[in-house]
Amino acid sequence: MGQAWKSAHPAVKALVALMALQVAVGLINIPLAFNKADDVLRRDAANGVTVDINTIKNVAVVGGAVFGALYIALALVLLRGKRWAWIVTLVLASLGVLSALVSLGNSNNRTALTPVGGAIIVAIFVLLLVRPVREHVRPQQPQFAGYGPYGGAPPGYGAPPGYEPPPGYAGPPPQAPPGWGQPQQQAAQQQGWGQPGVQPQAAPPSQSAPPPQAAPPSPPPAQGGFPPPS
Repeated sequence: MGQAWKSAHPAVKALVALMALQVAVGLINIPLAFNKADDVLRRDAANGVTVDINTIKNVAVVGGAVFGALYIALALVLLRGKRWAWIVTLVLASLGVLSALVSLGNSNNRTALTPVGGAIIVAIFVLLLVRPVREHVRPQQPQFAGYGPYGGAPPGYGAPPGYEPPPGYAGPPPQAPPGWGQPQQQAAQQQGWGQPGVQPQAAPPSQSAPPPQAAPPSPPPAQGGFPPPS
């Protein structure tokens, strides 16, 4: 509660304080109302109407204490920014304003604190409708850092995946060790055949080996029928 109170807008703090003040005034007003009711009951008894005043007092005390505790709890929930608490408080404040107007016009139910209680409930009703209080109970939009107007990436969306080859692409052919394979295949691999995004280039014409030269004719045999010495 301490952190919620420190971070709340002054209008919200004033609203919660007035709700607590209303409970205090209501509890103080109970014995005053009893004194007023005694005078009314005496007049009724003179006219032949009898009412158990003790039962009425007990119900009023217990009901006032329970309502006061619930009203304080409602104020604390409203301080935390719960919208349903704002709606319930607005309904109760509307009924309280109507009740205050009726009490002002009925002298039998009016006490010295009736105008004070009426002024407090009207102030609560007005504060419930001011902009800071309505924004205090407005549902917060999720905030994410670094993504568009929300300030971040939406939940469950990570960094974009890296580049992957298209389906069915087996990748570049394996590189053969130096000197292995045919010269045409090695030249094609060096020029980028099979690499993504690389246009194949025409392989250079193969270099055919020169034809073998004929061996020189052997010299004729020497005279005498013996071959020349080697």
